[in-house]
Amino acid sequence: RATVSVLYCNYNTPEMGLLASKCVATEKRMLTNGSEFPILYLRFKTSTPLAKDTKYIKLLNGCGAKSYSPMDATEDGFSLAVKLYKGGKMSEMLRVVEVGDSLSYFDPGKKQVGKKGESVGVLAMGIGITSALSAVERELAARTRKKIVLLFANRTKEDEVFLDRIADLEHKHENFSYVRVLSREKQPSADPHIHNGRLDKDFLETTFRSWDPKASLFHVVGSKPQISSIKKLLGDFFHTPITTLY
Repeated sequence: RATVSVLYCNYNTPEMGLLASKCVATEKRMLTNGSEFPILYLRFKTSTPLAKDTKYIKLLNGCGAKSYSPMDATEDGFSLAVKLYKGGKMSEMLRVVEVGDSLSYFDPGKKQVGKKGESVGVLAMGIGITSALSAVERELAARTRKKIVLLFANRTKEDEVFLDRIADLEHKHENFSYVRVLSREKQPSADPHIHNGRLDKDFLETTFRSWDPKASLFHVVGSKPQISSIKKLLGDFFHTPITTLY
């Protein structure tokens, strides 16, 4: 199969001129199709192990690079869940990737090591669930938290991914719970795991009312404006800036 991205980073960044690692696509499937921005799942095989606590990797193409949070990192591979944007340079490249194609990526060596705390609140907006889910699984595996809560926000059910995986975690771990927050679902749901609304002030206060800010950590994943807004709402509620997990 063809190599569909460049081997060397050829633009002005700190990793300019460094040799990139190679990976080969071994699986490709769509996670969502009906949403405005479909989500693509890719599994890659690598010759260089990727640490399980790797924060992100940079996928390279001839025009530059884009950072993605890897999932299910093992000694010989990792997975990506990618939101595809119409006209996006990286999105258009990944649309045509086939199993057997070779890509190039760069691992900046950024690791995620959680701080000490009793409870962890993870708030994920949209495709931010890739990083959020990895954090949840890592914290559950460490067995050091009394409570871990995941709030997963999307517009509609069509935008949601990894629901079976999230539900399985709750089934296996008594200290983990989750809520699906849907802002544009017209029909109210009786499912206790679904909140029809937004990650607004009232809902966050209801969810975290009993939490001690001195013993709590938060991991917020989404766009920069979303992250800033959520952190401010939590800080205003607790009357002190929140402590982030990483």
